[in-house]
Amino acid sequence: MQQGICNRLSIMMKKLLFTLSAMYGLAACSPELATPTAASHTTTASAASVPALPVYTVATDATYPPFEFYDDKGNIIGLDVDLLNAIAEDQGFQVRYYHYGWKGIFGQLKDSADIIASAVAITEESKKAADLSDEYYRSPYMAVSLMPDALKKWKQHKISASHNEDTIADLQAEYKIAGHNILPADTIYLSLTNLLKKQADITVADATVLQYYINSATFTGYEFHTQPLPSANPETDKLVFAVAKGNEELLEKINTGLKHIRENGKLDEILQRWRQHLPPTEQAMLKTPV
Repeated sequence: MQQGICNRLSIMMKKLLFTLSAMYGLAACSPELATPTAASHTTTASAASVPALPVYTVATDATYPPFEFYDDKGNIIGLDVDLLNAIAEDQGFQVRYYHYGWKGIFGQLKDSADIIASAVAITEESKKAADLSDEYYRSPYMAVSLMPDALKKWKQHKISASHNEDTIADLQAEYKIAGHNILPADTIYLSLTNLLKKQADITVADATVLQYYINSATFTGYEFHTQPLPSANPETDKLVFAVAKGNEELLEKINTGLKHIRENGKLDEILQRWRQHLPPTEQAMLKTPV
């Protein structure tokens, strides 16, 4: 009897030891749970102590490459966007862009936008509607031709220009070009194609836009000749950013950041990125003196 009891006790002890061993083995094979550490706690506390960067809302007419337009993913990109992003990085603020058509865009400064970045020129309208930054580039009208000799007497040649801008009206009023000597096109790009089709000898448009197109892969193999045109009011060639009247703090940030990126070469880098590759003598006419 005692021997039977002892045998049963021995078997029970072996089962218990086996069970405990199995449980220990499973625990040893299980992944260790992550636990908070002093270092991770410190990191969290440090991040929480950093003040959030101010965010400024930017209205832009995103239909005017290379200044601002949509890429194939629906993002607003462009020369103005890159410049303002570089200024924001330099001055410690963030920007959020949204599209708004050019007509009435300055009204957005009343309650929706902090900044207008949309190839804004210094005009009576912009000066009345907003406080303007220092100029970052100059973009006068430019004449482009595949025939270098045509530029010497460009007014006497057939000229193609976009009818969706002020160009045709300015050609007639400022440069005294007869209407029958102007071939309208729907866009600046199409006015350039009129040169290829020999329907016009000259294209006149904004210098920045023309440089962007003629230096693109689309027109590889064509040798364009360019000539910036004199303006009756050079102030209107100067490009700026606009802020609401009286917002001196934001205007100072933009001007200081612009000064820094001009001095450190970032502005030139951005201009090159957007195909601003004129000959040095002509490029000097467009750049703001340091």
